[in-house]
Amino acid sequence: MENLPLLKAAPPLQARREPVPLPELGGSVIVRGLLASESFAIVALRQQVARQLRQQAADEDGPPGRSIEAGYDDFAKFGKYVPQLLAVAVLCEGGTAFYTVDEWEVFYQHYPDAFKRLQLVAERLSGLDEVAVAKNSTQSPSSSSGSGSASDTPAAPQS
Repeated sequence: MENLPLLKAAPPLQARREPVPLPELGGSVIVRGLLASESFAIVALRQQVARQLRQQAADEDGPPGRSIEAGYDDFAKFGKYVPQLLAVAVLCEGGTAFYTVDEWEVFYQHYPDAFKRLQLVAERLSGLDEVAVAKNSTQSPSSSSGSGSASDTPAAPQS
């Protein structure tokens, strides 16, 4: 590694931002990347539910690494991170939150495709896309299996 000179000042930094068209509502919104503390909180929420589901599977003496059967309530808890992510990351023109967590829950009923589009942009700008999440959960000290694979995602409920 080469010797680099010491920096005299820190370069200015800003959260990543990207305008995203929302034709369903007749305009655009600003999606920003989460700050570190916001990102950690969102990921911790998701991981907490995944750990609970893994523990539930272990308590049922299932084989290690098997897909976890989850009911609707489990999915609701597991998926709660998305409305929370959007409540923080999606902004109006003036820089204020576009919707609250509860309003994002209702937005999904009306515009599921737009909801998913905004989720993907917010996750990408925040470094929470599927590749980054899989990599981080594999290296997470709280991961019980160390695999970071299907055990972090509950299986769809059977009808």
